[in-house]
Amino acid sequence: MSAVAKMAALEAKARGRVVAVIPRPEAALPYWRDHYCALPNALLRSATFAAIGKGRRIILSRALVESQTGIDVLYDGEQLDQSDLDVWIAQLQLLRGQPLNQGLETSFYALLRALDISDTGPNRSSLRRRLMRLSSGELSVRTPSSMYLGKLAETECWR
Repeated sequence: MSAVAKMAALEAKARGRVVAVIPRPEAALPYWRDHYCALPNALLRSATFAAIGKGRRIILSRALVESQTGIDVLYDGEQLDQSDLDVWIAQLQLLRGQPLNQGLETSFYALLRALDISDTGPNRSSLRRRLMRLSSGELSVRTPSSMYLGKLAETECWR
């Protein structure tokens, strides 16, 4: 219950009236079936997650990412690839149906399992690098009907 709602309830109680306080529902990602995933169309219709080969990634600085007409995507950070997209999708799969203000607390094991990758030292190292790329880059997406400015993920890697 918000502070304003509590104040209204206390004031009504003091005046002898009864007030029904209806809690607002928490914002949450919708729940979708396992073989599906809800993703922002604007990002899927851009080169945010590029198809690049192995080797050094370039560092982008407020770079305009190629995208469909009417969608403007600016990215600042280490270049993302299809494997980074897989990790982001796995995080969204684990987050679906949960209130967004709680965030996602999970383990490397759970993420590797969601990605259908074996839990080995090299795979954990690779996952850590991908998580750090997702959380360090800044993204600006503008469509005719909406705008987003921020990160794809907030990550704290403890192990």
